[in-house]
Amino acid sequence: MNQLAITNLLNCLECEEGHLYKNGITKNGYQKYKCSQCSKNYTETSYAKKLEKQSGKLECPKCNSREWRKVGINRIGKQQYQCKNCDRRFLENSKFTFNKEVVTGVRCPSCEHENIKRAGFNNQKKQQYRCQVCNRVFILNPTQESSKNVLPEKITPEEMFEYDIWDATILGLKATISSGHYSLNFSRIKLSWLKEATKKWIIYKASTGEKTGTLVSKIRAINCFSKFISNYYPGLKPNEIDRNIVEKYLIYGICPDLKASTKSHYIGFLKQFFEECARFDWIDIVKKQLIYSSDCPKRKKSLPKFIPDHIIKQLEDNLQHLPDPIICMIKMLRETGVRASELKETKFNCIRQDNEGSWWIDIYQEKMDKDISLCISQELAKVIGKQQNYIRDNLGKKFNYLFCQTELHSWFDAYGSSEQKFFKPKELNHFKPISQKIKYTTLRGYLRQLALEKNITDIDGSIFPLGKIHRFRHTHGTELINAGVPQHIVQKRLGHASPEMTSVYAHIHDKTMRKEMEQFWDGRVLNNQGQVIVSENPDLDTAGMQWIKRNMKAQTLPDGFCGLPVTQSCPVQGSPCLTCSHLRTTINFLDVHKKRLEETERLIENARANGWDRQVENNLPIAKNLRKIIRGLEQKEVIHGDEKFPEQEGGKQSA
Repeated sequence: MNQLAITNLLNCLECEEGHLYKNGITKNGYQKYKCSQCSKNYTETSYAKKLEKQSGKLECPKCNSREWRKVGINRIGKQQYQCKNCDRRFLENSKFTFNKEVVTGVRCPSCEHENIKRAGFNNQKKQQYRCQVCNRVFILNPTQESSKNVLPEKITPEEMFEYDIWDATILGLKATISSGHYSLNFSRIKLSWLKEATKKWIIYKASTGEKTGTLVSKIRAINCFSKFISNYYPGLKPNEIDRNIVEKYLIYGICPDLKASTKSHYIGFLKQFFEECARFDWIDIVKKQLIYSSDCPKRKKSLPKFIPDHIIKQLEDNLQHLPDPIICMIKMLRETGVRASELKETKFNCIRQDNEGSWWIDIYQEKMDKDISLCISQELAKVIGKQQNYIRDNLGKKFNYLFCQTELHSWFDAYGSSEQKFFKPKELNHFKPISQKIKYTTLRGYLRQLALEKNITDIDGSIFPLGKIHRFRHTHGTELINAGVPQHIVQKRLGHASPEMTSVYAHIHDKTMRKEMEQFWDGRVLNNQGQVIVSENPDLDTAGMQWIKRNMKAQTLPDGFCGLPVTQSCPVQGSPCLTCSHLRTTINFLDVHKKRLEETERLIENARANGWDRQVENNLPIAKNLRKIIRGLEQKEVIHGDEKFPEQEGGKQSA
């Protein structure tokens, strides 16, 4: 590049207002310059390079900004650009025209004609072609995971067996609503005998009603085993597979970075594959067991990660900053606990009303493969009705889903990735509806941005990961269990296939209730006279041990516990426990004692007014003992930071 002789009359390329003046010499002998307005420093070479770069740089046709990024290839094979300022997409030369030339040597996979023209590029920058006879669009990539680019139209399952890419819908299966899987790809299985057996296995599993996503996972497990065999035993025959080879596969064949749950799936699927191949004679394999259940790695038992109450409060305080459709989605997550994949697939006419005026919402649960109706509050029904009006006003009657996508959603979808920095930040209330189903990544991006902008923090001051949408489901399940809803009802509402899945929330309930007990547990136990009971075994009188005892429901009374051994019968059958010296009570029952004292005093007053002396005589000792118990539980003296409990009348009583 030729050096440029710069004069003091040249304008600054940074601020375009000030002029440059000489400001010394560099070590290499180049003249240095400085802007009189913004103090930007230049050299002869740096000014020349920047001037050449700016003069040849593209400008946005909308806002004339020169800040842009490349965003792929359009359908006519031209590079597209996106403005970082206004998000406008444009071409380098908008007047460019592309001649769709006829290509030779390419045959249509549907009608097998050779009258083919180029049809631009797809999202993976693969060249597309269009048949001029049947108008089929396809690519020349046999390993492409989309079956529509490989299979002919109106193909039968028997004919599809010869292809390596299958369409799950031809087998009578549905595409998964969470990931959109509908293609089954066998092309990565290099061994012919293994590929043929896998195809037979998948057809059998599809006939038993397994989901498309499960079949895709099974194929991945066989892909992993096929890769191991190709690398270590390329000429292996099926009857040569023995326990020694399986053990080497378990050690070297599975990637060590996989989670224990994924490894268990891979091993379990391969075990199932071997057993059913031997049962149906799909391959000549040994009949003895090759993989055992103990080969699967032990999974870590993890409890659901629910959202704490203080985070829920911060979220509700800042909901007004989000657009109405996102607010509706969050409220549905909070009250129904549906999965994010189920939420985005919610139909427009999803709510109904029964004869009593209660509202119900219809949700399709993919894992259970059925529609379920969930009872919702009237407040949520009003929010959903408002969202229905929003869809009809903006998208009309043709859009059949409750939630739609927004324009320029890429910034929220790419939240946290390196691509987000190329986009101009969006406002939290930004939402311009378009006729597409919303993606769960868009909702996740809104929640993450809300937590960041509104400083929704955890106890340690870190930004709470609101973008982990599944935590709303864990929170709902935990709230139901904590509220005393029967476990089988929670299982049905959440769509769990087994009671074991729901029982995890019961562990959360125990943990929550035990923590609450430890907050109020002060170690004191009083008898019916309000006297403190001194324990002879203090290691048994901790909050944890008492929690276990109370969950066992042994000798539990409405206002305390019975001090008699389990094997000894009560000597005062039919008598009130408040007149029995074996009563044991703690501060947890303080509210119960206060309420009972009020009822007893009202009963005594009523008996006196009616002249019922016998009833007054029976209830006076109960009221007296209740006052002693309440006074003993409420009195507490603090000395040097340690709690000291005063002795009641009659001194301490040994347990």
